[in-house]
Amino acid sequence: MILACGAFTNALLGTPINLMTRDRVILLVEIRERLLPRFSDLPSLIVKDLDGKTALRSVYSLPPITYPDGKVYYKISGDFEGTTGFRDVDEAKE
Repeated sequence: MILACGAFTNALLGTPINLMTRDRVILLVEIRERLLPRFSDLPSLIVKDLDGKTALRSVYSLPPITYPDGKVYYKISGDFEGTTGFRDVDEAKE
């Protein structure tokens, strides 16, 4: 069985697992239907080991994906220096 619930995983399991969740900033850009052909060939992208001159440690993007709300979004996120981790929802609220 696979359970992918991020910060809520241990709250849903009877026996918590040793899981550290990190906070993230995620940018979702809505792609209007008339513009979809222009973005249809975008690949997934992961850039790691940046030069150390910025707060970014890595950046990733996903090609346009249809979300449950029926809209299509282009997703960009990354791993930032100094982000904190937490083990459960209560820790995340602090």
